Amino acid sequence: MDQSRTADYQAFFIEDLIRLGKFHMVGSFRLDHENVEVDSTHAPWLATMPPTGPASISADHWIPLWGFGMGNDFGDRNETYFSASSGWRPTRFFDIAGTSRTIAFAEDIPDPFQSLDFELGVHGTPFKGFWYDVGLFWMLFDNRTETQDISNTDFIILNTGSSRHRGLEGELSYDFLARFQHPPVPEPQPEPGKGVADSGKAIPVPGISPKNYHPYKLIAFSNVQFLDAEFTESALLIPDTDKTIVGNTPAFAPKFLLKGGISFQKQDCFDIALTAVYVSQQFWQDTNIGSPTIPKAKIPPYKTFNLSGDFYLTKRLRLIAGISNLTDEKYYDRVFANGIEPAPRRSGYAGVSLAF
Repeated sequence: MDQSRTADYQAFFIEDLIRLGKFHMVGSFRLDHENVEVDSTHAPWLATMPPTGPASISADHWIPLWGFGMGNDFGDRNETYFSASSGWRPTRFFDIAGTSRTIAFAEDIPDPFQSLDFELGVHGTPFKGFWYDVGLFWMLFDNRTETQDISNTDFIILNTGSSRHRGLEGELSYDFLARFQHPPVPEPQPEPGKGVADSGKAIPVPGISPKNYHPYKLIAFSNVQFLDAEFTESALLIPDTDKTIVGNTPAFAPKFLLKGGISFQKQDCFDIALTAVYVSQQFWQDTNIGSPTIPKAKIPPYKTFNLSGDFYLTKRLRLIAGISNLTDEKYYDRVFANGIEPAPRRSGYAGVSLAF
């Protein structure tokens, strides 16, 4: 294999914020352009007579995108919000030519993988030190780009169908020291052009400049996601059947994710955090049935605990260190048709960060 790979990308975008009292709207437009090219001097598909694929292949796409959001401030620093937007996944080099011939001979390059996203929720800081955010989401993916095996070693990439992902996301955090660290003075209201998420961040203290005021914080936080995902259209067949994967759960789409922890910190001084992550059972293949090599179709649930810390030696120099997978959990979350990639066991790291 001897390849030269290049990618060019440009984007033009514009957005505007309109405020009418406590109600606000944001509209946006974006135009993306990409050109991805792979030139092969030596490749498996060039070794046959005649070659089964071109030596040079490229993808050129113009993608218009849009977004719209609106919200309404209510009560004491709370906000309801709604957003809708389109998106896409840029072409990867392996989408057009990799270690295998990835485009069927004489076929067009697959269309970009596009999405349509909707979100509806509410968030805010109803009292000092507390933050919440709860939202529903609905995501539609069209022109999914997936692989289709044509032999034991070769596969092609093509557009196979669509999928739908919907669910709920939530976040809670509370600073137990907030009521003791912040003097009882009036908090600032949102500035013009900013929402509730921007308010209350700079607490004025008599006789002290806000930029020099760094209170201690003891923050407990938690994030959760419930996900319901399935294929709504597909050209892919479940092996040895005439049934498509419509109705199946996409690979690596766990129904439940939970992340939480506690952090003790002082801005520009130190930050020590203990975090935990739980991931529920998930499929590693869209067919939901596994493979002859790995017949078990599901990745078991797992949990990990991590400890990390940042310590500032000067304003721009800090030490960073941590221990990942504190309990030495034995698990995996990456699976391929020919094998399982074990996740790292307990490990540590340390380093220095210099900002300038």
